[in-house]
Amino acid sequence: MSRRGCAVAAATALVGSGLLLTATAQPARADANDGCSLGQAEITSTSAVREDFTTLFDTYSDSGVGWTGGDSTYSVELDDGRQVWVFSDTFLGPVNDDLSRPESTPFLNNSFVVQDGLDLSTVRGGTDAEPDSLLPPPAENSWYWVGDSIVDADGNLQVTAAQFSSGGGGMWDFWWDSNHLATFDADTFELLDVSDLPSESGVQWSSWIEPAGEVTYVYGIEDAGESKYMHVARVSGPDLRGEWEYWTGHGWDSDETHSARVMDGVANEYSVTAFHDGYLLITQDTHETFSAEIKAYTSCFPNGPFEEVGTIHQMPEVGAAGSYGNPNIYAYNAHEHPQFRTGDSALLSYNVNSFESADLYQDVSIYRPRFVQVDFTVTPAPEEDPTEAPTDEPTEQPTEVPTEAPTSEPDPAGDPTPAGTTAPAEEPTATAPDAPDAEPSEDATLAAAPAGDRPAGGSLANTGTGTGAVLAAALTLAAGTALLTIRRVRAGR
Repeated sequence: MSRRGCAVAAATALVGSGLLLTATAQPARADANDGCSLGQAEITSTSAVREDFTTLFDTYSDSGVGWTGGDSTYSVELDDGRQVWVFSDTFLGPVNDDLSRPESTPFLNNSFVVQDGLDLSTVRGGTDAEPDSLLPPPAENSWYWVGDSIVDADGNLQVTAAQFSSGGGGMWDFWWDSNHLATFDADTFELLDVSDLPSESGVQWSSWIEPAGEVTYVYGIEDAGESKYMHVARVSGPDLRGEWEYWTGHGWDSDETHSARVMDGVANEYSVTAFHDGYLLITQDTHETFSAEIKAYTSCFPNGPFEEVGTIHQMPEVGAAGSYGNPNIYAYNAHEHPQFRTGDSALLSYNVNSFESADLYQDVSIYRPRFVQVDFTVTPAPEEDPTEAPTDEPTEQPTEVPTEAPTSEPDPAGDPTPAGTTAPAEEPTATAPDAPDAEPSEDATLAAAPAGDRPAGGSLANTGTGTGAVLAAALTLAAGTALLTIRRVRAGR
């Protein structure tokens, strides 16, 4: 099974002569979706450190036998139940007795840590004498930072990878080049293939992958420096090498350059997961540069609009007032690991780093993921009282038109029409507009919305199993969805 939990997709057929709905579509807001209660619910939360995951990774890192630190921290459940933790920049061992790193310690751009029960092991490229990134650099002064991953229909592991290059001018002198997909054998982790992913729009399509029945949603980031914007694409089935479509704000389009900004203020890495009868977005708040806040948002649709729930966790390590007392320490890229969700309790991770690389050698504990459990409480909105109490009294009968010419005498039958007047003619009955003649074409686009909770399975050793089902629902021609476009601020890697 894939790492995702029970995401039930509802399919929406956009009606019209085989064409996408664009300018005629009206924005579909979460509070206008009669089938979704999440948008109206009151949501509160509490958070606490997950000591089990924290201890597991700290102990493994301190041992110095393999991975000793890294960032990104995505995870995916393989078909056999093992967990693969996917890291970008990675330190290997050894680790000194005082928990510092030797300056000669190997530094890679990507690696895996495989979890089998409570046992961890490191997967990287190269040899013991000359270790290398699992996905080797494509060219000089270039590298791959990896993103979210998915298990395809053949059981292989597909990992999104963004190619970056550097001009050699310092810590921040690097830029994104293009998007790629690395496919690994899930048993041996042999690299089987590296293929290109859409890159024309400038969106990094590696922030999150969310399977939803017959389609898989791919979330990306348009990184404009101080401003960051979410984008959403989708592909049929669990293979990212298929044909992509992009949310335009009015419908789905095969032209990547038509991809629309969904919202701002998200980080380069975030998560959008099925939650109750909608979706839950977890992200670091990037309105403030290097903010310590992790925020949650909800939507009734996988492509938004997303409504803010609020701050769900403060990352305590950040800045001079943080737990390290070091102004160079920052945190970033929070997201969920949904295969470990139990009920409304979610496992989150985020990364910690320093603007001074020397700090990472002096203290091995800095450059590690932090694990947090967030317990959500979802209270449905109360049902509205009817505007009028029901009554058993008979309704007033319609006036009858007299069959004879009016007379000055009252009608002996008791007709309430005054003498000497003519009863008003009956008003025509309003009828619904004709349904469109055209049936939905085979190419009609789909939009998924989940129902139900993920299965239990949040313990450290019990990795759980994800299942999915599809619930199809047809919408009318006027029901297009559109997304909010706002500007906000990003925090760096």
